[in-house]
Amino acid sequence: MTKFRVGDLVYWWPDGDDAAAATREEWEIERIGDNGRLEVKLRGTKAEHFVTGEPGFFRLVHKRKPHALFWVDLETTGLAPQSAEILEIAYAVTTFDRFDATDQHGKLLVQGPASSKIRCGDQNWGDDFIRDMHARSGLTADMTLASKSLPGWASFSGYRFDTIVAHEHALLGLSADWPTEDKDEKVVIAGSSAHFDLSFLRFYMPSFVKRLSHRVFDTSAVEMFARTLGYEPPSRGEPKHRAADDLAGSMQIARDVAAWLEGRRQT
Repeated sequence: MTKFRVGDLVYWWPDGDDAAAATREEWEIERIGDNGRLEVKLRGTKAEHFVTGEPGFFRLVHKRKPHALFWVDLETTGLAPQSAEILEIAYAVTTFDRFDATDQHGKLLVQGPASSKIRCGDQNWGDDFIRDMHARSGLTADMTLASKSLPGWASFSGYRFDTIVAHEHALLGLSADWPTEDKDEKVVIAGSSAHFDLSFLRFYMPSFVKRLSHRVFDTSAVEMFARTLGYEPPSRGEPKHRAADDLAGSMQIARDVAAWLEGRRQT
């Protein structure tokens, strides 16, 4: 049996596959409630568990949570995937609770009809607003340079220039070991207004999207909720409309709100 103490009470649970493979010193133990059925939250370095049971005897219960967050930002030629194309992709995979990146790519350009038009100086893609936005961000210039390279790694600044099919193939390889059966453990798409990016991924990368949860972790909504509690977000400036920069901004929003909420919890 493994024992630990909270206040004047000693709790324990059976050793074995269901027990925490950690010593007492590796856990921060916090009392959750005492109404005849007690819960104690155990925060470890690798997982979060709840111990439940009647007073005196407890068993370890694994609290299911998403395997990871898939952060993504897209730059496109328009707002509707049925009539617009993806030009640039940035993504990162992070842990669910600490936003620590385990895989990250920010220089992915898409070869397609729009890139061919950009290379030739054809203005028949997007509308005036979209073309001006991408020209001011530098994306149009980068697309022009990349489209003069062969598919694969472009010859400047470490960009990867390839078809949408090739980019999806890479993501399918990345996600090969992600959980797919338990809906509570499936990887969740994340980002600022991530429903927009998800709509394009559903249209252009349907096989990859099947590996994602139906849920969306939208940092703009998270920040809005925090503001109802009194949170004052720092000044962030306007979006840069480059996938890697805007992706980093979305992840920073999540970190800022999490830090603020943690501060409230401790006061």
